[in-house]
Amino acid sequence: MAQKNLLEDIQKRLQEEQDKCQKFEELLKQQRMLINLISQAKRELESAVDALPNLIALIDVEQRVIRCNKAMIKAMGVPFEEAIGQPCYKYIHQTERPPLFCPHVATLEDGRSHKVEIYDEKRDKFFEICTVPYRDPDGTVIGTVYIVSDITFRKKAERERDEMHTKLMHAQKLEAVGELAAGIAHEINTPIQYVRSNLDFLKDGFDDILQVLTNYEGLLEKSKKGEDVKKIIGEIEKIVDEVDLDYLKKRSPTCNFTIS
Repeated sequence: MAQKNLLEDIQKRLQEEQDKCQKFEELLKQQRMLINLISQAKRELESAVDALPNLIALIDVEQRVIRCNKAMIKAMGVPFEEAIGQPCYKYIHQTERPPLFCPHVATLEDGRSHKVEIYDEKRDKFFEICTVPYRDPDGTVIGTVYIVSDITFRKKAERERDEMHTKLMHAQKLEAVGELAAGIAHEINTPIQYVRSNLDFLKDGFDDILQVLTNYEGLLEKSKKGEDVKKIIGEIEKIVDEVDLDYLKKRSPTCNFTIS
């Protein structure tokens, strides 16, 4: 009887251990599945980040490179293993210390995103650098996500747009000056034409009056010589009628003369 009970107890324990092993195997299987899913998600995330044209890196509080995508590695020009753990400014900016405009430092100080635009003379390109705080599970900032974007095309388009705007403004100013000059020329031309017309009238009138005076001089000479002046007087009267001397007197008030 005792042996029977002992056997049953052993069998019961064996069954319990088998159940535990089965549960452990199921748990281990689930863990493996989770590990595979995590590994797959990690690979997909890395592939997605590597496919981006932006230069992306994780930078810690000591400004050391923790991780970076392929675009960043290519831009730095060094193997991944060499860049990891090195100061970011050493390979990103090729300097011995962080630049004054560094947004990474600003993000570490206030825990907010920062953005700057720079011009790289060596590459003749414009870049936008954006830093986003990288936090641990407790929310403490332990670094930044460092993102560099090539904005050369945008900056050149903006510059061309500004140049076109400047040229347009200049053309509009020239057009306004041209209209003003045309207006001034018109205002000047009108009185000039008026003066010219009056000068032409005075010239013609002066020629007529000169003709009358010439005949009067002839009359005076003949009168002095005692010659017959009736004929010349008739000629003078005819000329006075032809030049319309009364009309000239009215139209030329400044010419105060009397011929009779």
